[in-house]
Amino acid sequence: METIMRFSDLKTIGTLATLTFAATAGQAIANDNDSGEKVPVVYTIELDGQMGTDIHEDLMEKIVEDAKEVQPDVIVLKMNSADYNKNYHLMNPDRKEFGKFKLDEYVEMIRNFKNELSGIRQVIWVEDSVGVASLIAMSWCEMYMSPGARLWGLQKLHDVAQNWSDEDVREKMEAAWEGMGKGFFEMGCKGEFAKELGDAMMDPENQLSANFKGRKVIWLSNFDG
Repeated sequence: METIMRFSDLKTIGTLATLTFAATAGQAIANDNDSGEKVPVVYTIELDGQMGTDIHEDLMEKIVEDAKEVQPDVIVLKMNSADYNKNYHLMNPDRKEFGKFKLDEYVEMIRNFKNELSGIRQVIWVEDSVGVASLIAMSWCEMYMSPGARLWGLQKLHDVAQNWSDEDVREKMEAAWEGMGKGFFEMGCKGEFAKELGDAMMDPENQLSANFKGRKVIWLSNFDG
């Protein structure tokens, strides 16, 4: 396997952010070349660290420009961003280490990335995602997860609205924040079930189950699945 490393200088942008841009060949390179078949190129992006600090719009713009130069067959984004530590029952007590809630910026960041590289297959691979990073993960149509990976923490959008004591205002703020969150689900081809998935992942009081029709998953906002 041949690997070409790109943009190594970008590692200085953040100590927690590690970007690896790679053009990788598949197995049996020699055989593929001898047969005249095109060797597939996979471009890997490691999204590692805190949302808004290590993973942000300026950084993604640099990735877009480099990917245009490489013109790979597949782009794989590896997500490793968690606002909670590895002990499932313990929160990280330092709120400064939570990802930043720049939802408008993240929407534009993802739309720009997808539009500029629309001719290339894009896959997101979740290694660990807790907090606002899970919105980013849900924004891609093709998603895979490592064994033991986490994909949660979106209840923080619901929690933000609890700062209002007036019940009517609180309900409106809940709807507003959760509505913004569901926009990410719709970008990730979850449009048909954005409400069911979004409600359950953002509001801990909601229910979620599923039925299966072949490979298709039918999400339900109850426990009847």
